[in-house]
Amino acid sequence: FVIDDGLASYFTGKDYLMRSIFFPNKNIFFNSLLKIFFKYNYLTQTQIKLFSVYSEFFKGDIFIQNNFTYVKKKLNNSNQIFDQKMAYYSGTKLSERGAMSLNDEMKILKASLRYIRSLGKDCTYFAKRSSSLRKLDLIEKIGYKICIPEYPFEIFLMKSNSLPSIICGFGSSIFNILPKLYPEIKYLILQYPNKVFKNVNTIKEYNDIVSFYKNHPIDVKKISIK
Repeated sequence: FVIDDGLASYFTGKDYLMRSIFFPNKNIFFNSLLKIFFKYNYLTQTQIKLFSVYSEFFKGDIFIQNNFTYVKKKLNNSNQIFDQKMAYYSGTKLSERGAMSLNDEMKILKASLRYIRSLGKDCTYFAKRSSSLRKLDLIEKIGYKICIPEYPFEIFLMKSNSLPSIICGFGSSIFNILPKLYPEIKYLILQYPNKVFKNVNTIKEYNDIVSFYKNHPIDVKKISIK
């Protein structure tokens, strides 16, 4: 079994598991070593089953759907309210991992905040735990409230009494997980122009993510950068 709900699970299922490729390795030297030690056939021919939130997009008994049945039982919190004036922006590590410059990341955050405010919402930036204080200080100066979580996003919401009416962001696995847990919240993928990204590989990866969400029931909103 592979148990994972990162968006990479979807692309792994589409590119490999649907084609019965269970060990996608093209390194000739490494494959030769595996054959010498009699491991190659085991790795390439042993079927892998995927237990994931993305299994609903595939057919076949190797894809097992994660419906969060147990988690939903823990969500019976009658005290939770949905604040119609609150939105959360799901933070990223775009500049930290070199996908774009910090300056360009601030530009897309400014443009995103303009759009969110046009909907009549205040916005809290839900930071990655590894985000630098300098970056968070810049984001706060733009006009976001900052939340530095003690827990992952899903657990944070489960423990919160007040929930946002909108969750938006760049695109990640939470946009597949959270709608199953909190269908009352509106989810938005914010689409940015390719010019803000640094290299071709990042642009392709990003466009694949946006294409995925455009083909599935979640809103994608184009954001223009001034």
